Amino acid sequence: MMRAPPIPGAVAHALGAYVTTMYGIAYYAVTTAAPRMAADLGIETADVFGLLSIGLLLSAVLSPGIGRWIDRVGAKRALILGAVARACVLACLAVAPEFWSFALLFVGAQLLSPLTEYDATFALSLIHISQGIVR
Repeated sequence: MMRAPPIPGAVAHALGAYVTTMYGIAYYAVTTAAPRMAADLGIETADVFGLLSIGLLLSAVLSPGIGRWIDRVGAKRALILGAVARACVLACLAVAPEFWSFALLFVGAQLLSPLTEYDATFALSLIHISQGIVR
């Protein structure tokens, strides 16, 4: 039985740091910033978490299709495109002037989760492992 070689240390550490950063941006920062975001927009803090829930639900519904897209374009490309798209969405989110633009961008940032978190990073990890087995 062939044993899968480990992922090179530098790749594993880089992917780990990347996913941790993306999770920090997507989830942990929201918990500390939600009261301030709500106050700036004149809404309740619960509304911010409601938007987060909507984004997570939609992300879950769309994940199978996004996974197929990752398979077609490649995990590395998906990670890069996802990171750039998320950075652009977050930059626009920071200057969203009113609730509806904020809501659209906030949910949009959550929809990018499969491209910037586990889905794409696991796919990339599996590519590294399978390339080692094929050699």
